[in-house]
Amino acid sequence: MITRSRSKTLCKFWIFPLAVLVLFVQGCATTKPTSVDPLAYKDRTKSSINGHVTVKVAVPTIAEAQAIYGAELAAKHIQPVWLEVKNDSAETYWFLPSDASRTFRGRN
Repeated sequence: MITRSRSKTLCKFWIFPLAVLVLFVQGCATTKPTSVDPLAYKDRTKSSINGHVTVKVAVPTIAEAQAIYGAELAAKHIQPVWLEVKNDSAETYWFLPSDASRTFRGRN
């Protein structure tokens, strides 16, 4: 026959391993991440046509950028932009992007 004090000791002994087991099982539980289509941003493309030159632009969301580049660009204050320029004329046009880092330097 188990005495009352020995019963309390056995109960205390099993509580810790049981708690560790519950925490371990809960920590191993996985959740299914929401799948992000890395090309879904192209569905939100905006276009502008001027003569024979077409410009298309789209901006991926934070989750799409993470899926595309594998890095948290938003945490580094980087906004990726998809840009497509199509020239169907005989004229030569130059794409000259501006350096935005000069514009915003020193404003942190």
